Amino acid sequence: MMRYIMLVCITLISLTSSPTKAEQQTNDQFDCLVEAVYFEARGESLKGIFAVVEVILNRVAHRSFPNTVCTVTTQGRYWNSNPIKHKCHFSYFCDGKSDKIVDSPTYQRVRASVGQGLKDWVVPTDVLYYHNNKVSPYWKRKFKRKFKIGNHIFYGEK
Repeated sequence: MMRYIMLVCITLISLTSSPTKAEQQTNDQFDCLVEAVYFEARGESLKGIFAVVEVILNRVAHRSFPNTVCTVTTQGRYWNSNPIKHKCHFSYFCDGKSDKIVDSPTYQRVRASVGQGLKDWVVPTDVLYYHNNKVSPYWKRKFKRKFKIGNHIFYGEK
């Protein structure tokens, strides 16, 4: 329930020329969510984008993960305050590639899709993990495969 209250707050906050501190923090969380989805699932269908959003928000609500979108999407192993390459929960964050958004039309589509997903996604799932179907991570055997959407396979706890 708390997660859905957060979703409503994120979608209802309107940007003003001088947002309050709480509004700015909410806007920052939304921006972290959009960035993660842009790099992780920008080529997916709307349903695939919604599923990645769901994973991130499920992690925020889960006791085993950090409690903000930004800390969930940047979670991983660090050395001297820098993420260790290929040791992050979301691969885009520490894959060694630039995190500069270069495709503005795609970014705007993803941003609108994430906003729509926050407003319309009403069927909660218990998915906490996913990976691209081109890889076979060691951890997938620890979890229960739930479904596949586009190029991603989603898992929940056993």
